[in-house]
Amino acid sequence: MQYWKSGNVASAINALNMMNDLSVTMDVINSTFAKGFKVQMLNMENVAQLIPHCMKLTNSKYETHILAGLKATLNILNFHKNALI
Repeated sequence: MQYWKSGNVASAINALNMMNDLSVTMDVINSTFAKGFKVQMLNMENVAQLIPHCMKLTNSKYETHILAGLKATLNILNFHKNALI
């Protein structure tokens, strides 16, 4: 979360990749992108790295993980769709 707070999105995503912990991924994504926060900080490279984390959440057996993954994906794609238009 320190990386998110300081605005270092690439390092935050790299930390998620290195941890490979679904619960931590859930906490980070649920407190940021699933609620629509910090979506504007993502560039296309970050989106490409973050979407697989959202997919892992949607493939979880826990409903809260699935909802967080779906909400985050929807918020990320909607923001960037509107940014491209």
